[in-house]
Amino acid sequence: MENRFQFKILLAKRQTKMSQEKQYAIDVLTVTLDILEFLAAQEEKKPTVTMLAQELDLNRTRVYRIVKSLEYRGYVKFVEGTKIIRLGPKLLFLLKTMWERHDIRVAAERQSFHLAKSTGESVRLYIPLEGKAYSVDGFTGTNPLRVEFTPFESYPMYVGASPKVLLAYLSDKERESIIQDLEMIPFTSKTITDRDDLRRCLEVIRSRGYEVAFEDMIDGVYSIGAPIFHLPGQIDASLELIIPTVRWTPEEEERLIGEVTHHARQISQALRSGKIVPSAGKF
Repeated sequence: MENRFQFKILLAKRQTKMSQEKQYAIDVLTVTLDILEFLAAQEEKKPTVTMLAQELDLNRTRVYRIVKSLEYRGYVKFVEGTKIIRLGPKLLFLLKTMWERHDIRVAAERQSFHLAKSTGESVRLYIPLEGKAYSVDGFTGTNPLRVEFTPFESYPMYVGASPKVLLAYLSDKERESIIQDLEMIPFTSKTITDRDDLRRCLEVIRSRGYEVAFEDMIDGVYSIGAPIFHLPGQIDASLELIIPTVRWTPEEEERLIGEVTHHARQISQALRSGKIVPSAGKF
């Protein structure tokens, strides 16, 4: 239910923005994207045409025609023998193709690999998307005791190193809007749950250029995150190293901060140079 509720809030915000830029919007395309995003956001796993029409406040016949068009192209499918709609396999092809060619992934792949190899720790690459931080790529470390990398997970922007780094470098207006919308539930006893404390933390991140998050998301784990910029002052992603706290020492933390910030700068330089060449898995 939470994902559906959050989706409806997001949909209302988009509709407000669309009303301000109506001359650029294509109505049927907007509705089609709303349908796809609703299917991705809801948790009950039993969406139907009737549910879509009710939740999106649309004419049922119109929704049915759009859904059938999407089904014909492979973007949705009906569960056999039911009226339940699921996202279709064609979206996997689009996702794979998009991400394989994405400048940030290509620029970060080699540096992320070398960071994981040189430290033995797991590496994640995050991007900001609609008020959340998404882990979109990474490498699992080689140390026997390590934190596993999970791709395509979303995280609130007040926990962890990279999510806070992303939030810190957003524009003042966007950052404050996200802070105001946060439901700051504690993940651990060290999670920041006060908005003013979070704002002060973000100021520190901007002043020193990285974040160290110590057990604020998962007990026994700390992380180091550094920003990746395409244009000066425009945050595109964040590189993160995730480390079990049993290996923490002041000296090791300082060394790892240097590693993470160095590789993040290298990725930023590659993006700015425009000389991004896919590695084809060869490092």
